[in-house]
Amino acid sequence: MKDILIGLLVIGLLLLIVGAANSGQRVDLDYVFGTWYQVSLFTLIAIAVGALVVVGLAAAAIAGIRGAGQRRKLERELEQTYVRLREAEAHAAEMTEKAAAASAAVSAAERRLELSAGASVGTTSSAAVTDTAAGPDEYAAGPDTARPDAAGPDDRTIALRDQSGRDDV
Repeated sequence: MKDILIGLLVIGLLLLIVGAANSGQRVDLDYVFGTWYQVSLFTLIAIAVGALVVVGLAAAAIAGIRGAGQRRKLERELEQTYVRLREAEAHAAEMTEKAAAASAAVSAAERRLELSAGASVGTTSSAAVTDTAAGPDEYAAGPDTARPDAAGPDDRTIALRDQSGRDDV
């Protein structure tokens, strides 16, 4: 507001200097309500400067009020956003904790599986066991194991999990 006031006063002062330089000139003004005779240009410019300052200050005040309203609206919106952000951060932290717990549980289960697989199979890592000589009623794992029903695997390949935990088929 202070900057606007200074700008308006500088412009007004410049106009008043122009009016003072031409103060010897007189004009007649004809307007709707009558005629104003022998009016000095300085007087006309002083009236225009007064109107300019009043209108400028009114416009600045209206802009300030509107800006304050917009600022309050944005602050309210920002507060709501912060609340949602904190909720999302809390939810993300909760999900991270759950994921860490699940990862630890899976790691422990994989270690137990590796230990049990290492004890029964040894340290060999086989990708897949296939038996092409097996008939339709036999598993691919061996001819002595009969297939219990037709809903089992169709490709006669049994995938074994190697030491890295990867399925090779």
